[in-house]
Amino acid sequence: MQELNEQEIIILSQVLEQLNYYQVLKISPDAGVKEVKEAFHSESRKFHPDTVYHLADGPLKDAIFKISKRITEAYVILRDSRKRRQYDRALKESGGKKVRYTEETEKEKKKAQVEQVGKTPQGRKAYMEGMRWMKMKKYQLAEKSFRTALMYEPGNPKFKRAADEANKAIGMDRFKIK
Repeated sequence: MQELNEQEIIILSQVLEQLNYYQVLKISPDAGVKEVKEAFHSESRKFHPDTVYHLADGPLKDAIFKISKRITEAYVILRDSRKRRQYDRALKESGGKKVRYTEETEKEKKKAQVEQVGKTPQGRKAYMEGMRWMKMKKYQLAEKSFRTALMYEPGNPKFKRAADEANKAIGMDRFKIK
């Protein structure tokens, strides 16, 4: 607990939710990877859970764990250029307000993206193929592709709607005067 006393640690843990990752590590947003790493090591030494292992469970121990976790979270995001760009974009969109970007955030985005098209690679591939056929007005081939997609994901409502649209287009195409 080098320079901080118990009261300061408790207060820091209470305002932690209002701080962005740069503030947590006490660095500027244009800090390089080396500075991020140095700040992480400096802060994590101050708030490492091993420094309070001997204490009974209580508010101080909880505060140290909370701060330590957030320091690590900030480091994981700011050291990775791709995650940092995403975090910076989210921070900018929020008007500089505190934003958390966790692995769960990334997993949720990936899951939402997958669910937009499909859960299985084979289902997505067949669906995309069906969409290409629809654009070319090859409705029978599109319908076949959508049915293939449904074999991989029978409960997918998006695939079902696409297959129904292709079927409807096939029916309309038959009555067209050529």
